[in-house]
Amino acid sequence: KGHGLINEGAASPLKRLADNYPVNVRALIDAGDKSAVDHLCSLDYIAVTCAETLRETDQEVAEVGRQEKGVHRLLRELHDARKAFPDSEQTLATTAAFVGRNNHIFREKQAGPVVLQAALQEPDGSALCEAAKQYEFNAILWKQKSMEPNSCTMELFGKTAAFSRDGSKLASIFGKSVWLWDTVTGLLLGSWKGHSDWVRCVAFSPDGSLLASASEDRTVKLWDPTTQEEKGTLK
Repeated sequence: KGHGLINEGAASPLKRLADNYPVNVRALIDAGDKSAVDHLCSLDYIAVTCAETLRETDQEVAEVGRQEKGVHRLLRELHDARKAFPDSEQTLATTAAFVGRNNHIFREKQAGPVVLQAALQEPDGSALCEAAKQYEFNAILWKQKSMEPNSCTMELFGKTAAFSRDGSKLASIFGKSVWLWDTVTGLLLGSWKGHSDWVRCVAFSPDGSLLASASEDRTVKLWDPTTQEEKGTLK
């Protein structure tokens, strides 16, 4: 049952507890303490962590380089834990797929009831479904199962996107801008405006040290994906 936080009901207790979860899970991962796996895969931790996302304002969501929190932080911790605890890979991967598949509703609704509802829709006999059955709850509004891929969803605009060679970053275009994303968490890492007309394509250099953007202004700009600096313009 975890810490029983979901049972407390409405969003207000979850929001209150989200900044005060009884265990520092990130510290457990960094210390190689395998008890981190139990926390990461508990519905309580998923709910209180996702509740952080509900408090984000539009300005915070658009802000570049902000600290990872909410769904972004949870996906990052699950990713790092899979590397730290390879013998728990399957359990952590299942939880990461669950969060990725449902992150769009975890961001928009009261986290506790929605996480519980989503877990109840997991396959019978699965750890998440069985955990959800342990909670006492009143009416649950059932939804049709999501058919989305088992990955986080990023809001991409335009028709062109490019992955870095190691797959850790994704570049996309939006009008005259270039956007850079973290493919593990879906977090926007940066957005660059330097072209005077529409950007039509983006591409990483083979070693990943540069990102090129080609525009209808008849220029190609080179960017540093790490420092987010413009390195030059080809005309």
